[in-house]
Amino acid sequence: TEKSLHTRYQPQNCRRVKNSPSRCTVAMDNSHLEELTFRWKDQDEWTKKLIALKPYQVDLGLEIPNGPKVHIGAAVGGLETQVHGGARLNVNLSKRNKELDGPKVCLVGASHSGVLAHGFWLNNLGHHVIWSKVEHPSEVSTKFFQDYYQKRNCTKFVIALGQWAAGSPAWKRIGGPMTFGTFRNEMSNIVNNEKIFEIGKGDIRLILRNIHHNPIGDQIGKCNEDGRPTDWRSVTVVDGYNE
Repeated sequence: TEKSLHTRYQPQNCRRVKNSPSRCTVAMDNSHLEELTFRWKDQDEWTKKLIALKPYQVDLGLEIPNGPKVHIGAAVGGLETQVHGGARLNVNLSKRNKELDGPKVCLVGASHSGVLAHGFWLNNLGHHVIWSKVEHPSEVSTKFFQDYYQKRNCTKFVIALGQWAAGSPAWKRIGGPMTFGTFRNEMSNIVNNEKIFEIGKGDIRLILRNIHHNPIGDQIGKCNEDGRPTDWRSVTVVDGYNE
């Protein structure tokens, strides 16, 4: 049965509104999908991966803030402080939970990486990850990796940068979105930096996570008076960064 799939659309005037209208919080009507049956690709393999995660889950007895109005930065920072003695590089190692010591996965990026970290906490896997809030590739230097390796025991770094390079803050920072060439060069400077892989005993591993698409709404998809977008995180630009 063929049914149309709607693109992710964010209604107008819903961002940063204290008392959001109900239309901003009601999920899209999915009744047009009821006749379809969805299955995970390679479902058996996916199930095996889920089962494999269970031994790594630990119920720390923490209250995990959740819901549409949760401030991700405060939530993840508070959880890391309770378990690891601090958030980001502001850490008191004497207050960490020593029973949970071990190599960590560092999630490098801004708010979207924070949401990913929050998801790990909701699934009792948060003690394995550290959120490193970074907005631009130029912030990720050799010292960055040294600090997170020494202070947070991060050996694997999942890096996803690009939302701020093309988003509206880019206008204030560089007068427009970061070009594909500049973005490629800055990301190449990270992955081709041999000094990173000399840290420790060569334990460092880098994983580049694709930048995902954003809802089209009253910020993305809107143009200034001069006809240029207020926010360049369109599908075309995001795909260009990923390639």
